[in-house]
Amino acid sequence: MPSPGARRGGLCWTLAALTFATVACSTDEATTTEPAATGRAPEPATGSIADIDPPAAATRPTSTTTNAVSTTTATSATTNSPTSTSSTMAPSTAPTIDATGSTPATPGRCVESLTLREQIALTVWPAVYPADWATAIEVVGTTGVGGVLLMRPASWTADQLRDALRDLEDVSRHGLIVATDEEGGDVQRLALLGRLPSQREVSTTMTAGEAADLIAAHGAAVRAAGVDMVLGPVVDVEPNVGDVPLQPSRFFSGPPDTVAEFAAAYLEGWQRADLFAVLKHYPGHGAASGDTHITAGVTPSFDDIAEWDLAPYRSLAERYAASNTADADADPADAALSVMIGHLTVPGLTDGVPATRSAAAVDHLRDDLGYGDALLITDALGMAAVGLPEPEASVAAMAAGIDVVLFTQTSQTEAVIDALVDAVERGEVAREHVDSAASKVMSKLGRDGHTCHPQR
Repeated sequence: MPSPGARRGGLCWTLAALTFATVACSTDEATTTEPAATGRAPEPATGSIADIDPPAAATRPTSTTTNAVSTTTATSATTNSPTSTSSTMAPSTAPTIDATGSTPATPGRCVESLTLREQIALTVWPAVYPADWATAIEVVGTTGVGGVLLMRPASWTADQLRDALRDLEDVSRHGLIVATDEEGGDVQRLALLGRLPSQREVSTTMTAGEAADLIAAHGAAVRAAGVDMVLGPVVDVEPNVGDVPLQPSRFFSGPPDTVAEFAAAYLEGWQRADLFAVLKHYPGHGAASGDTHITAGVTPSFDDIAEWDLAPYRSLAERYAASNTADADADPADAALSVMIGHLTVPGLTDGVPATRSAAAVDHLRDDLGYGDALLITDALGMAAVGLPEPEASVAAMAAGIDVVLFTQTSQTEAVIDALVDAVERGEVAREHVDSAASKVMSKLGRDGHTCHPQR
């Protein structure tokens, strides 16, 4: 770990020369073991998930949609992957109608018609595995989750991926945000759509403008496949001295101002492709003591990272301040930037626990760095640095003020929802925060014409 003096370097960070468009908002990989289902072996529990081969393939179910809530029936076909039924998947352009049949002022406000459990489900995003798509269909159709983390569909074609995601959305209650890790290089779930160079390669071989064009072109294929949110770019900053704990290819090469410049280019590119994107991993993984997938990650002191690791967040927030400070009548999810919170312990900030359990870390991001009502998402809660089972970790994250909990054990979905409902009822998680978080998720779903469908 470098000394504070080595990391500061006396740099001045500004984005004054950048002229990028307003951006939209995205989570990260994990190494949690998913229990075997329908005969599938558990996922390995060590290393980055970028290095994990997908589970053995299973048959994909077909779905029968009944307006807001759908029923599913597994097929008995012998094929391992979905069959293509159409060539395009365009976002819906239908107007958003709330449960009463009227058009709300903002899409997210329809959550007022939902029960506590339905609101909480919108903020709970489990991983879904192409090798066990029947489970994915069942969980989405029965729980009403607002999003999912798509793991690598390596055995599918682009058409098969699109059709499988359409089936998943068909059984969703309020629509579904499909998120995935598409950083490029070592962490790219959708290589079947074309190779995306790593962030390091892009930042050392292209201009920021060229990077934005590259991301926009690749993003068009990602969006056409049915994905809504990209968990990236990584805005962790390499230390001046010492090695990084993650794969070096995941970092933009250079000091904080360069990281911010290329991050803005990626945000522009994803936005041009109509994709939400997510900055990660706040408060910064670059100089942490270890890879949080497999061990605890302790950063340099808060005073030190404020002048290095947090600089890109500050610069980007200043650039998009207008969209991050909505007025009293605006929907809380209108903020342009979303952020993934990493499981990083920061001396002087997080009081000895990871940032995903620290209200002080969340408050600093929102109040001091300018992220206001931005959608905040946990890194996957099965990682070693978390130190708690997914249900307990989800409660701690929501109590700290994070909006969406992400985890890789699909089978834990009901347990996570149950734990959060109980936490609200006993006063550990504020009811107002659940309402706000669900509204942010629903606002993003409203982009494609989705609205709330209360279960009666």
